[in-house]
Amino acid sequence: MSSELHQDSKTIESVSTYEGLTMYDENLTMYENKKRQSSTVAMVLTLCAAVGMAILLVLLVFGYRQRTANNPYEDAQMLELKSQLETHPKDEKLIQMFRDRDQSLRQAYFYNKDFMRVGGWLVFGVCVIWVIAARLTAWTTETPPTPNLENNGGTTWKKHGTAQVALFICGVGFLIGMIYLGVKQRVTTFENNKTQTEIAMTAPPNSTAHPAPTANLSQTTNVSNEADLQDIKSTQNISTVKASETQALPEPTSQTIAASKTTSDTVTDVTPQTPTVTTATDRKTSSTMADATTQVTNLEEFTANWAAFRGSMGTGTSAYENIPVKWNAETGENIRWKSEIPKEGNSSPIVWGDKIFITGADEAVRQIFAYSTKDGKLLWTAETAANLYGPDDHKPQMGTGFASPTPVTDGQHVAAIFAGGEMFCTDNAGKLLWSKNFGIPKSGYGYASSLAIFEHLAIVLIDQGVDSDVKSGQPLSRLYGIDLATGNVVWETVREVPASWASPIVAYISGTPQIITIAIPGIIAYDPRTGKELWRAMGVRGDVGPTPTWFDAMVYGVPNDHSPLLAIDATGSGDVTNDKILWQTDESLPAISSPIAMRDFLLTLADGGTLACSDRADGTFLWYRDLDSTEVNASPSAVGKYLYLCTKDGNTWIVEPTRDGCLRLDGTATNEAEPIAAPDGSIGEGLSASPAFQNGRIYLRGIRNLYCIENP
Repeated sequence: MSSELHQDSKTIESVSTYEGLTMYDENLTMYENKKRQSSTVAMVLTLCAAVGMAILLVLLVFGYRQRTANNPYEDAQMLELKSQLETHPKDEKLIQMFRDRDQSLRQAYFYNKDFMRVGGWLVFGVCVIWVIAARLTAWTTETPPTPNLENNGGTTWKKHGTAQVALFICGVGFLIGMIYLGVKQRVTTFENNKTQTEIAMTAPPNSTAHPAPTANLSQTTNVSNEADLQDIKSTQNISTVKASETQALPEPTSQTIAASKTTSDTVTDVTPQTPTVTTATDRKTSSTMADATTQVTNLEEFTANWAAFRGSMGTGTSAYENIPVKWNAETGENIRWKSEIPKEGNSSPIVWGDKIFITGADEAVRQIFAYSTKDGKLLWTAETAANLYGPDDHKPQMGTGFASPTPVTDGQHVAAIFAGGEMFCTDNAGKLLWSKNFGIPKSGYGYASSLAIFEHLAIVLIDQGVDSDVKSGQPLSRLYGIDLATGNVVWETVREVPASWASPIVAYISGTPQIITIAIPGIIAYDPRTGKELWRAMGVRGDVGPTPTWFDAMVYGVPNDHSPLLAIDATGSGDVTNDKILWQTDESLPAISSPIAMRDFLLTLADGGTLACSDRADGTFLWYRDLDSTEVNASPSAVGKYLYLCTKDGNTWIVEPTRDGCLRLDGTATNEAEPIAAPDGSIGEGLSASPAFQNGRIYLRGIRNLYCIENP
């Protein structure tokens, strides 16, 4: 019996061995087939990666050459236009051609810069594909595994085959996606560049919609031969200079401050005062020396006037609702008066009581003009000499003009700053009180940020330099609080940011004042009494032009049309990037004009005339409408339930935003498919400055004239 069992055991073992060997042969055949398949997969994937790499390299080389070719500093046409402008500085056609060519070059430069950044990631992706292809190739040369007769040997090959197919699908899909993104980005870049080139000599952008950049400037960050402006990684908080570590302002250059002049025969002689730089001891004194003559009378009076860019609160909202809704300069309809402006400028008008203040300048002189609100008579002119004589690499290209920043007033003082860093202040009668010079800014387009005002302080934001200055630990940007009565620096804060052209505003968050600024890398708030940083929200990239706005406890900032609009709860402290940015959007963003918040809405007006509306609380995009206009520089303004939209051709549209769209003055709804035609107001000349409002009136600054519009 035992021998029979042993024999049966041998028989079974033999049969098992035979079946195992048979299975091994079958699996070996399967393995060889998989090996051939894997070899084919590896070859195809390697070929795809090689083709993808070649395409990327060609696109990157092309992009680099385009980026180099679009440098505004080296463009032959720009240099020729600049040379012609030196000979004919008042030729408006030349000025417009210069600005258009500048805009075209900077648009192309930054589109190519963005593509170079994306291209780096694409190259990384292709490298990943190469690694996958190499691994598949290695699998095709593996020695077949020895059979395991006790198990099902087919499992191993099945697993290998499944893994290879999965990797192949993922790898090829990833490669195709990367190539698609790269080609799409390149095509988009090409089309945008083409569009910019086509409009370059036809519809020139002027300067500031907000008194910072012009149409060209606001779309691009300063392009420097030293280094590109790149996104800055999150840095430690910007330090506030302590009293014991006070850094003096740049040594003032020698300059002659002309005596204030009036339009009458009487000229008041004023002895120029040397620009004052306070010491650590002086600052402690100056911070407490504001008396009744330097304080704003009261907040009610302050808000009733239009004391700074976009109004005393920096929001573009009128304190009055009885503002005209129809006017026409050609027929004279509702035009109370118009007055010629002696010097060019893109600054917006400000109003206090019975006077309107604007600025103008040319290469030789910087001026403040005061007009009577009653009849538009030019009451007085105050001026200072220009300061444009520095190293060639620091001489600004005047794309923004010499007088882009809007001045400020507290009813007793008027302060203004200009492209070359010149700043001076007069009393309400035009008498020169003090002047100082911050030096030629390290910025291709000169100083362009408007002043802000808080109590007795003028808030001066000078963002300059490039990313390499920040990364080297030597940032050039500063924020100052300067006493209007004396010109003394009350506080000074170092800002670790490169050049920007947006203006600071003073927001009152839950009753607490905050200075709101925007520049790469984020939106940063400061205490206006000390200059100490309060909070920051990261996420700003590219060129920075539009000025932020605020509503209740929310701050809204849009850097440009390539970086998202950020909606921030301004009640936090420190780095609030992760918990206080409530929403963001990239729908129809402007590169020049500032956003506006009114009622339940947050609205933006893109440079091409597209008005976009989002829910102010949660960012839900609601609608967009196009104006029948080609270009916008001025920022939107709110008057009661109406939105005033001024375009560069001198026209103004007035609409009422609703959740479903916007209504015209007669209550008719607008159509998303058709542009809003027939403007409600026209001054018949170019318009880049933002409006100013007073009880029953709107003031508009055109290229040549200042207009007072009032209902009869």
